[in-house]
Formats: sequence, C-alpha cells, structure tokens
Amino acid sequence: MITVCSYSLLYLFFSMNHVIADIYKWEDENGEVHYGDRPPESTAEKIKVNKSTPQNTDLEKRFEIQRRMLEIYDEERKEKKLKRAEAIGREKKRKINCELAIKQLQEINNASFLYEDTDDDFNPRIYTDEERAKAITKVKAIVAHWCQ
Repeated sequence: MITVCSYSLLYLFFSMNHVIADIYKWEDENGEVHYGDRPPESTAEKIKVNKSTPQNTDLEKRFEIQRRMLEIYDEERKEKKLKRAEAIGREKKRKINCELAIKQLQEINNASFLYEDTDDDFNPRIYTDEERAKAITKVKAIVAHWCQ
C-alpha cells in the first residue's frame, strides 16, 4: 500500500504543471548575489525564466505501465481470495458430509437389523445378511469418499 501511495505521489509530482513564481536576483551588503521569489529590497532585479517542457515523456509511459501492472496484480489478488474462499467452502462441506457418513456407518454397525419401509407401516422388510453387507460396503465407500 505504501508503494502504491509513493508511486501515486511521484506521478502527481511529475505530471503537474509546475507553477513558476517570479524569481528575483539581488546583491546583499557583502556583495554576494542571491536568488529567490521574495526579494528583501527594492533593488532586486526580476529574472525571466522560460517554462521548460517536460524532458522525460518516458516517465509518463512508465507510470501508465505501472498503473496497469498494479491493476493486474489487484485482479489476481481478488481471484486468489475468491479461490481461497471457495476452497474453504468445499472443505467445510467435505467435513460435514464426512461426519454424516461416519455417523450413518456407526448407526448401521450398531443396529440389530436393517430394514426398508414397505406399503405396510407395521411390517417392514428386513435385510438379509448379504443385503446388510452390501449396505455397509456402500456406506464405507461414502465414508472413504468424503473423509479422505
């Protein structure tokens, strides 16, 4: 963030039209020549300074390239953040499904018998030993899938 601010300030500094104040030249009592924008006395001579054109147009190009690079980096950061959030969501879903599958396997293993509902609510069909083994194998596969 500090780098972005620094580059922004540099860009503003170099891209601004510099305001040129009046510049004066004067000589003090010791004979030394001074230059400044506020003369201390009325004997100061006003100096005309021509505004120079910016010498470094490459600097503006560099700032534009840098601005585009920063935009690209910002987009990449946003994409990475989104991918991380999606990965966290998938991991949470996996953990929940793993816990549910383990719970279902424990219930099947602890059950005296397994059955399925029929049209008659008071007379369910009880699984044979082979059907029970298949159901346990199926739930173990689900556990293996979600709890890897």
